[in-house]
Amino acid sequence: DIYRQYSDRVESFGIDEAWIDITQSVHSFQEAEQLAHTIRVRVLQETGLTVSIGVSYNKVFAKLGSDLKKPNAVTVITPDNFKEKVWPLSVDQLLYVGRATYQKLQKMCIKTIEDLAKTEEKLLHTLLGKNGVMLHKFACGLDDGEVRKTGYREEMKSIGNSTTCPRDLKTIEEVSHILYLLAENVAKRMNKEGVYAKEVQLWVKDNTLASFDRQKQFFMPTDLAKDLHEGALELFQQHYTWEHTVRALGVR
Repeated sequence: DIYRQYSDRVESFGIDEAWIDITQSVHSFQEAEQLAHTIRVRVLQETGLTVSIGVSYNKVFAKLGSDLKKPNAVTVITPDNFKEKVWPLSVDQLLYVGRATYQKLQKMCIKTIEDLAKTEEKLLHTLLGKNGVMLHKFACGLDDGEVRKTGYREEMKSIGNSTTCPRDLKTIEEVSHILYLLAENVAKRMNKEGVYAKEVQLWVKDNTLASFDRQKQFFMPTDLAKDLHEGALELFQQHYTWEHTVRALGVR
């Protein structure tokens, strides 16, 4: 509510972070920094909570800046200083560089954000696909993502549910039972949203933690748990070889 008093573009990121687009309120980084301090002080006075704020010209660097100084601080990253402030940092401090991606980059001796920025885009595409191209863009300060307007709701692409089983599943009967419970949950959520599924996706993880997913289209869109269950079970029977027991399942 405090943030919304300064902009009509406030986009949540998780339960305790948000981007605020203040380009209509300020005309320089100096003014932006002053406004950030105003917000920081208000939040502390009115809620008793400290916030760390990143001020920047794009969402990725704003997020990164908010993590650099804690608690109760403001960090400013501009087009003129980002190479000095951002590039020396470990590459896993960049948004969307998770554990698996970080390990792949380490094997390529890409250790800092500067290393990532100076790696050929084609090589990153080969290594990480579209995600590699996106991360290269981020490292070079070229993120152009907009902060969404308050109340924006993205079109729903999928609804899913997954579970790690309390014990490994060893029979098709056990798998079928869990898949039906998952399908029921997904169908309830679909009914609540008033949507139908054109396809069903099955996700399986075995006890070695290896996983895969498979999907199939329905002849007619459906919102029935029975159809979701039958589709997921069919995919399981077609593609799982039972070399290992099943640790986790998902239906989407």
